Amino acid sequence: MRRAGGLDVIVKPLAGGDKAVALFNKNGSAATVGTSLSEIGFGSGTYNLKDLWSKATRTTTGSISASVPAHGTVIYRVSRVGSPTPPPAGSPRATAGR
Repeated sequence: MRRAGGLDVIVKPLAGGDKAVALFNKNGSAATVGTSLSEIGFGSGTYNLKDLWSKATRTTTGSISASVPAHGTVIYRVSRVGSPTPPPAGSPRATAGR
């Protein structure tokens, strides 16, 4: 979606209207990489940011950013507060009724 100075932001749509946001740092030192809800196509409101590596969750009303280590990546699942998160693929709930 955006590349500048060795810092990349990539967005992928997910089930249920959520989006995956990957923040890449291709540089040799840690850097803050970021985007915004509006830049990734979301409207106003409060959104959950779930870090897919650490499993930590925080909320935002605008900014999506992280300190990304050298040659590292941070990936968030972004979902509107109050919206149900779909079950993981392959889980019993995800495959029920097939």
